[in-house]
Amino acid sequence: MGRDMDSRERVFRALNFEEPDRVPVDFWASGGFYRQLEDATGLTREAFLDLHDVDFRYIEGPQYIGPPLNAAGGRPGQVSEEVRRRVEVLAPGGGYILCTAHNVQADCPMENVLALLNAYRRFGRYADAPARE
Repeated sequence: MGRDMDSRERVFRALNFEEPDRVPVDFWASGGFYRQLEDATGLTREAFLDLHDVDFRYIEGPQYIGPPLNAAGGRPGQVSEEVRRRVEVLAPGGGYILCTAHNVQADCPMENVLALLNAYRRFGRYADAPARE
């Protein structure tokens, strides 16, 4: 491989069960979460998604309830460990995409969201992919 891919190429490789440079990242959040994020950090939605290398970008999506990021006990270390475990088991061979199980709700602890995105970056690379600068 030898080079970083753009989001489009990365996603298509994963969907074709080929290993991309890293596991693609999907991230959904409610409008309430993005308003809270901007108030807390000054980052717009797009700046936040760029900062965390999110490959899929959606308009504000369906508003449904799924297992929250605090379901595993509510601690960032548990969120990170769950990402590591899933990548280890599901990513080999391609076809796996990292994403939240639902859109992130406004009451989700910010620390858990950041732990999730940092774990994506830490654990979501394939062995032969080039290192990030």
